Amino acid sequence: MMSIKIVRHKLAALCVGCGFVATISSCSSSLSPEEVAQAEAMAVAQACYDRLLSGDYDGFLAFRQGMDSLPEDYRQQMIGIYRQYIDSEEHMHRGIRQATAIRAQMDTTMNIMQVFMLLNYGNGSQEEIVVPMVCSPDGQWKIK
Repeated sequence: MMSIKIVRHKLAALCVGCGFVATISSCSSSLSPEEVAQAEAMAVAQACYDRLLSGDYDGFLAFRQGMDSLPEDYRQQMIGIYRQYIDSEEHMHRGIRQATAIRAQMDTTMNIMQVFMLLNYGNGSQEEIVVPMVCSPDGQWKIK
């Protein structure tokens, strides 16, 4: 498995509309298809959490699977839940200061890429979380 430092050297993230599409640079010919998928899922998970931490809740929601077809009232409820989550983390841990994608592992049983993220809190503590990612038929990674 590749470290995030190596993967970042092999990725170029292109901003497309309100999402990020991870593409592999020309120096990535040595990557296996699984390593490419891991790198892409990690890049998208990182972009998702960067948006969440910057307060772009609508942008974070855009990275969730199936959210593009939700009724507007449900969409607003989801945004409210994300706001509450960030507020509660601020109260409990003095906020999330940084989220970093550190590794990814394919769960072939469930056909999900598990992206491991390290959350650094304002009070100095850390937590590792798992973000399940799925690849849509058109090749876009989304949070399950």
